[in-house]
Amino acid sequence: MPSNTPFGIEAYRALWAETVASVLSQFTGATLTGEVGAPPAEAAREGRWVTFTVTGALAGEQAFQISSADALQLGQTFMAESLAPEAEFNADHLDSLSELIRQFAGAVSSQLKGILGSDCSFQFRDTEAPPSLENWQPACLRVSTSPALTMIAWSDQVLLDALAKKTAQPAEKETTAASFHPLRQKADGAQRRAGTQRGFRRGTRSPDPGPHRTDSWRPSDRARRGCRHRRKLRNQNF
Repeated sequence: MPSNTPFGIEAYRALWAETVASVLSQFTGATLTGEVGAPPAEAAREGRWVTFTVTGALAGEQAFQISSADALQLGQTFMAESLAPEAEFNADHLDSLSELIRQFAGAVSSQLKGILGSDCSFQFRDTEAPPSLENWQPACLRVSTSPALTMIAWSDQVLLDALAKKTAQPAEKETTAASFHPLRQKADGAQRRAGTQRGFRRGTRSPDPGPHRTDSWRPSDRARRGCRHRRKLRNQNF
């Protein structure tokens, strides 16, 4: 069932930061926290990249930019290697980096299904920077590892627009459900009809007797005979 809390770009970014920290906690055995920080002042393109195409409940492109030092740290963490900042970043580290970020994406996808009420998939695209970052918006995801880790999450305009539409969607659903519920209205109508029929069977007054008579109730034959018998007894002399 979808959540009734509005879900927009800020909540989306916070979900990524918290999920990255949670997954890394399982690898490191430490309790880590994640937060969203200010975006970088300049849109530099250096470092390592992992990009995804978003489909389903959301649509667009999502890319992650990681500095060379942080990419090496993530690769070594996934491979269960001792952290060695002086090591050379090789093909195995790149594969480990992309696989780890795919695990981040899979965990985020599972949570988005519960929040948005339908599947949201992150399809791995490549480890190259997008051809252009025009109309993309960045945000820093910071995790309290040692040393601290920073990933820059880039969302394109299509994804930003999809998140903007989700912001007001829960309130609209609640309004629609409150104003019209065909099953509830059908049940209420059946109850009213059943109550009216029970009233007629019990000999209650008609809800609308009409202009030609003022009362639809008539005494039974047994009641009329009882009245005549009592009048006869009152007229006898003892």
